Formats: sequence, C-alpha cells, structure tokens
Amino acid sequence: MSWSVNIFVGPSVPLVEIGSQLTAMMGKDLVPVVNNGEETYELVAPSYLLTLGGHDLIDNKGIPFEQSPLQIALWATNVPDWKTSRKECLRIAGVIFEALKATGRYRLLLVRNVQELLQDYSPPR
Repeated sequence: MSWSVNIFVGPSVPLVEIGSQLTAMMGKDLVPVVNNGEETYELVAPSYLLTLGGHDLIDNKGIPFEQSPLQIALWATNVPDWKTSRKECLRIAGVIFEALKATGRYRLLLVRNVQELLQDYSPPR
C-alpha cells in the first residue's frame, strides 16, 4: 500500500535552494541522488522517506501542479504502524509547508496522495 503527502513548490526555483532550506529545517543532510539523469535529494528516517525533485504531473482535479515544478514527497514507511507513520508524515509536511510559507517566496500546494488538496498558499505580489 502506497501513501504519501506532497508539497509542490513554485515558481521555478533551483532545487539546491529548497534542498538547503530542508536541510536547515530538518537538521539532517539530504543526500543528493541522480535517477535517470535527474538530480534529486533524499532523507531516510524510521517512519518516512523524504524526496525532493522535479515532477511531470499535469493539472488534475482542480490542483494546479504545473505551476509548482518542484515536489517534496513524504512516504510513510513504517509498515507495522501505518497510522503513526502517516500522522508523522502529515506533521512533518505541515512544518515544512509553514516554514516555506513564512518566507513569503514560494507558491505552495500541500496534497495527500497526489489527489487531495489539503492547503495552498500564494505569496503576495
């Protein structure tokens, strides 16, 4: 069973910029990974896997994915205790969302399972 919570970040910003902010927020280094020629970052924790990279999603179900080209994904990995793992992912995603929102620099979408928009933010113009 796959379950994730995602934060989509726009407009187009350097991946390393968001990676640096996540490292500072999490207090842990994200590991750079190259998958199929694309640079991504990962952080493995006991109850989740965090990945940062681009995406190729199109706007769907009223969610404007195309406006936010970077994706931070948190995947629940604690199989024996899915409920706790999911709660932890939502909590961490909420902290990341609020910290990025506080900068006032990014358009943000907080989405569960790439289907349900939980929260969005657009910086003042």
